[in-house]
Order: sequence, then C-alpha cells, then structure tokens
Amino acid sequence: MKAWQFTEPHEPMVLVELPDPEPAAGEVVLDVCAAGLCHSDVDILEGGPLLNRLTQRPIVLGHEVSGVVTRVGVGVTKFAVGDRVAVYGQGYRIAPPGWEHESRRDGVGLGRDGGFAERTTAWEYELTKIPDGLDFDQAASATDAGMTAYHAIRVGAVAPGRRVGIIGLGGLGFTGARIAKILGAHVVAAETNAAIHGAAREAGIDEVVADSADLVGMELDAVIDYAGFGTTTAAAVEAVRPGGRVVQVGLGKANSAEAAGRALSDV
Repeated sequence: MKAWQFTEPHEPMVLVELPDPEPAAGEVVLDVCAAGLCHSDVDILEGGPLLNRLTQRPIVLGHEVSGVVTRVGVGVTKFAVGDRVAVYGQGYRIAPPGWEHESRRDGVGLGRDGGFAERTTAWEYELTKIPDGLDFDQAASATDAGMTAYHAIRVGAVAPGRRVGIIGLGGLGFTGARIAKILGAHVVAAETNAAIHGAAREAGIDEVVADSADLVGMELDAVIDYAGFGTTTAAAVEAVRPGGRVVQVGLGKANSAEAAGRALSDV
C-alpha cells in the first residue's frame, strides 16, 4: 500500500510502499477514507515538543482517521467488515482493564502507523460507528478537533444562560462556539479575521468582536481560548468574571516557564 512516512523533523514526508497491515488480536484493518492534518502533526514535522511522544520512527502520521473495516482480528465482536468507523487516536486514554501496558497503546499516528496511508489498524475499543448521513471527513475531524473543542466546553461548565467568550474562530473555535450555542449559552466570539464574522453570525453566535481585548469588561462566566497567543490568554483572564473559568486550548505561541510564572503572579 502507499503511505506518507515521517522520518525526521524539518524534512518532508516521503511517499513509500509498505506491506498491507495485518490485524492482531483485538484489532481491525480499515481502508482509510479520510485523515485530518492536526496541529500536533505540524508540531512534529517542525520538531516541536510533541516529537518526543512518538514511540517509533519512521512512522506514518495521522491520528484523525475514518474509514471502512476490511478485516477483523481474533476476538473482535463489536465490528464487522463493511462497518463505517472513526478511530479515537489516543487509545491509551480509554484502554480497558488489562490493556494498559500494550506497547502500542498510544494509538494510530503516534504509537503506530496511522491514517496518512491507504490502510491502517486500530484497536476495537478505539472505534466508533459513523452515523448514517455523516461524511467521512467530518467523522475524522470529530475524533480530535471535535473532541478537543467539546472537551473545552465541558471543562468551562458551559450551560444554558451562561455568558461564554470564545477566542479564535478557526476549526476548533467555531466548533466550540456552535456547541456552546446548542447548549443554550450566550456566546461572544473574538476573531481577528473579519471575513469570518458574517459566517459566525449566521451560525447563531450572538456577538462577534475583532480582538480578544474587546471581551474585557463583559464579565463572562467562561472564556475559552482556542488561539493561545499569550495576549489572548491575558485578555481571557481579564474578561472572565470573578469565580468564572478560563480554559486554555490553543497553542498559537509557546511561552517560557518564566513568562508563565510572571503571568500567574499577576493574576
């Protein structure tokens, strides 16, 4: 099969021919129909901190994956050939008892070859069936980008009637804003790209401002920073009401431990 393989940071991925994967006990093989390019993948390609998370090199990246099951290993009972599935790419987080020490527990694209290939494997417990009518690309992005956006909303204790600030309307931020609206919150979004403002309002976002600093003074119950550029996080701290919550998601700009310490001392 054809696959894009990562070998070294600051080098392009290489198109290679690899043997078709075989399912081990508890695994399935799936034909990949969609695979998302995550910010984590970019970090690895650029030699960032997440490079140390890889358990093998070379490796086929891609941990936002969906496809169709083509083979099942011994012991697989919940999925069958032909099922449309999405893969949760951080398998160690949901490993059932007895699987915690599996050497490849970190999932597709990180602990073993992933979705930037024609086929890949996944543990049965990492899979979820794709509902009818949902496209493969949407299902793939939901496994990480969607999950991350949703988790931040949960951590922010978003609920009906809450006033919630969303910083950054990229893929994660827009998804988070929509989830907050579905949950019944009043959503104020800060986005520097004015071209997105119209789409945000059409999606039901209540207020859209041009800069995270514009959120200051709004006494928001929660502010979720999907951008993470230092100044955005500082604005989030200023904009949240006393006793509210600030949730940091974005990794737009890394700050040193010293800078982080100064920021916390000022809060």
